[in-house]
Amino acid sequence: MLDRQRGFTMDDAQAIAIFDVLLDIWAFGDSREAVASRIAALECGVLVDELERKLQSSDRATVAKVMATVRFTAWRRTAGGRHHLDLLQEFCGERNGAGSIARVF
Repeated sequence: MLDRQRGFTMDDAQAIAIFDVLLDIWAFGDSREAVASRIAALECGVLVDELERKLQSSDRATVAKVMATVRFTAWRRTAGGRHHLDLLQEFCGERNGAGSIARVF
């Protein structure tokens, strides 16, 4: 969603920074207010709202583990640019119609 809105111009570093915010909320229990300045700087408020809405009935620990895994993989496998985001889009994103967290991202 966010990457699409930006014309598929996000890079892996931006995605990793957004995952850091999401982990602060979902894994570490930070309040939305505590991360508000980072959400504003990353312009990801709509994404955070959408994930909170779609994942509200999900187990927080499981969601946090999935987010942490994707974040680690993005950090570990990025070659700069969009390498990891392009991989996510190719295999589980909007471009192929599959459903996943990448679709929301």
